[in-house]
Order: sequence, then C-alpha cells, then structure tokens
Amino acid sequence: MSTSRRTSTERADPKPVSSTRFSIGVTGARTLTNASLVGSRIESVLAKICDELQRRSVAPLRYVILSPLAEGADRLVAWKGFEMLDADLEVVLPLDESDYIDDFETPESKAEFKKLRARAQRLTQVDPAANRAEAYEMAGRYVVDHCDVLIALWDGEPASGRGGTAEIVSYARRQGCPLYWISTEDGRISEELGSGLGLRQEFRDEL
Repeated sequence: MSTSRRTSTERADPKPVSSTRFSIGVTGARTLTNASLVGSRIESVLAKICDELQRRSVAPLRYVILSPLAEGADRLVAWKGFEMLDADLEVVLPLDESDYIDDFETPESKAEFKKLRARAQRLTQVDPAANRAEAYEMAGRYVVDHCDVLIALWDGEPASGRGGTAEIVSYARRQGCPLYWISTEDGRISEELGSGLGLRQEFRDEL
C-alpha cells in the first residue's frame, strides 16, 4: 500500500530546527466519555516521556505532535502537547481538507479543527485512496511510521472496521513502534516500549 504524500510547510515562523526532534504520534477514539480522566493520563504519559529523555540527557528537544486532528483523542493529545511541551504540531490528513472537514458534524467541531489546523507547522496529506476507510488506514500508518512513540487512546476492543484504532495499534506492534496505551474505559496506562524510547535514525540524521 502506498503512503507517499504531498507535504507543505504551513508556518512562516517554525521553531528553530537545531534541536533534536522527538515525535509523539496519536491514534484513538473519537468519542471520549471519560475525557477528564483520559486527559490526566495523557499528562502523566507526556511527563513520563520527558523525564525519561531528560534522564538519558537527550537535550535540547523539539517535541512534535503528529496527529490527524480527528475529534476526540487526536485533538486532546495535541492540546496537551501545546500545554505541557510547547510542542510543534504536524497534521496528517487522510483526505483533502475540504472533504475531511465534512466528517465533523457540529460547527464547534469544525471550528476546533480549523483552530488547531492554523497552529500546524506542517500539513501532510496521504495519497488518494479507494475509499474513506482506506484513507484513514493510510493516515494512521503514516503516523506510526513517522513517530518516535505512539499514544493510543483505546478501549481495547477488536477492530470494527478498517482504519480504526485497534488496527493502527496492531500495525504499531508489528512495526515495533514504542507504544503507550491509555484505556478509555478506566484510564489504565500500559507501556509497550520494546527496547525503550529512542530517536529514529532518519531524525538523528537531520541534525
């Protein structure tokens, strides 16, 4: 499956790139019934990531949130990244923006998407897909392939359709992508870090 893409830099004033880039990807549920609890767990995970990297003296760091900005998990991690890490935002769109925004039903949701979109340093759109489900799958895989660690907000249930959270988590596991899984049911945090947090070689090569 092709995941080649069109990429454009959206901000004229990105943060300096002389520091080490560390990318945090996100996948997860669109509807969060325990948003307050899950939000506090995201904060715990982000703090743990920072502490671990500082302990290993990986500094200075430029944190990046890699997110498709769907409702729910994608946006909550982005907001927490701004708040806690002063992170940059890179948006991965599964569809053309004018088409994608139609997936958000309320004016408030569309306005939030546009607000976050305006803060993005970079916008990436995956290649056209045969259908929406495939497009979402491609965007999810792109996030996994380009992040240093993935935060998944997930109820642990099997996939109900193509491109959903369960499928993206399964793909991340197959790829050996470090993963923090936050249960959307009870807030439990599970770590699946493999050999531990580390910078991907292509990002080290950019320094």
